[in-house]
Amino acid sequence: MFSRSLYFLIVFQIPFLSFADQRIDFDIDDDGLIEINTLQDLHEIRNNVSDGDYPEIKGDRLYGSNDGCPINGCNGYELTADLDFDTNGNGRFDEQDLFWNEGEGWQPIGSFSLKFNSEFNGNGFALKNFVMRRPGHVFAGLFSYAEFGYFHDFTLTADFITGGESGGVLAYGWNTRLEDIDVSIVIKGEDTPQPCSSKCVPQIIGGVVGSLDESVLKKLMVKSEVNGLERLGGVAGDLYNSEISEIAVNTEIQGVDQLGGLSGTISGSSVQSIAAFSNIRGGNIVAGLVGGSDDSTFTNILVSGLLTPAIDLERYARSGGLIASASSSDEITNVISLVQLPEDAEDKHFIGAIVGDAGRLTSSNVFWANDLANRSTFFHDSRNSNLGQVWNLNDLQCADESNDCNGLQFDGFSSATNSNGASLWGFGTVDEAPSLTLPMGSFSDKDGNGVVDEWPGLNPSNQSQNNGGGMMSRLCLALVFGLLLFRRRLAY
Repeated sequence: MFSRSLYFLIVFQIPFLSFADQRIDFDIDDDGLIEINTLQDLHEIRNNVSDGDYPEIKGDRLYGSNDGCPINGCNGYELTADLDFDTNGNGRFDEQDLFWNEGEGWQPIGSFSLKFNSEFNGNGFALKNFVMRRPGHVFAGLFSYAEFGYFHDFTLTADFITGGESGGVLAYGWNTRLEDIDVSIVIKGEDTPQPCSSKCVPQIIGGVVGSLDESVLKKLMVKSEVNGLERLGGVAGDLYNSEISEIAVNTEIQGVDQLGGLSGTISGSSVQSIAAFSNIRGGNIVAGLVGGSDDSTFTNILVSGLLTPAIDLERYARSGGLIASASSSDEITNVISLVQLPEDAEDKHFIGAIVGDAGRLTSSNVFWANDLANRSTFFHDSRNSNLGQVWNLNDLQCADESNDCNGLQFDGFSSATNSNGASLWGFGTVDEAPSLTLPMGSFSDKDGNGVVDEWPGLNPSNQSQNNGGGMMSRLCLALVFGLLLFRRRLAY
């Protein structure tokens, strides 16, 4: 037996070795997760279906084998290296790439009838240059459909053309957890070019996931460009009955209806510790965080960006810095909005500094800049609520938890912490708007120009940074690896 760290050192320092076809141990580090060493291994996951009346992908085998798994079996997969879908290394997606597939690119792992019910551990590695060109296809993503799935600790860079119910990592998840993932993606919904008998529209599209129900999203960093028609989000298309926390999203969205920096719609969910920077153009129900919301709570949210609902075309367009269309059962606490909204001089539309259209929902400690929002009321007009404010951007910049500016003071923010125990909110100097500190870094729009000040680069894998050793060291490690394999063969 040898340590997990030694295993990683050996495998990652010898990229020229190919031993998938002669593997005698699919779980060398004996952690119950089958090692994914190559793109071919990743592709093979789809072919390993569990026995029984309801076939699933349970992570118990690869290439039909569970050799080397613990006595109680393996229960998932883990990356052991960065994987690049640009297999010929020419910087573009073409017929020379391994998963060209007649121009369609990657085929999602699993489907509605073959659910992924397992763990996918990225171990901090990256999936690079992931491409799909599947207009009109639904349930598209790296993985298609998951139940009781767990996806975590990896980086994904992707470029999609898809249909509906799609996301970069996962199309649809139920009782599934996505955590510690960095995504940079361009995803575009296009209708199928062939006629179809049912409604064929690109909808429910997110940078990370299409739809998620009774699930968890946590510690995600997402940079996305999302295009389609309806229910589009920088992170998710639809969220139901889920827990969403510690997410930073930097997104550009263009669509028609129900568009939000975090998600297009949300229901019955808890949303907390979110930094969202959005540039969104749409027709109706356009918001900095969530397009349409019902029975959800929002706590410790920083939103900034530019919203452009088509108010010249949509008589009843709804838009808000946080939510476009909310329910009276929603609750909003500790929110700071720097979102820029269009003027609506004749008050013909439902555009509010925080919420466009809603009943008298519960709110406390909610602040916005009147000069950016082009209005002084929480909702679309003063008749719906007496929640009005007098503060502009310069007031939000100079106030903090102990000092007031023009009567503004951020009481109740200083006690909030992130999962690392650090203060969640930062108030900087008298010329800086508040920031939000998440485990991934600090996120802010200090000058209030609608653009995030600094977006961290995607996390490189620590292991891949060590691949530069000389040929002699690689040969020595190859010898060590061979000896280890020989020892295992003797054990059999």
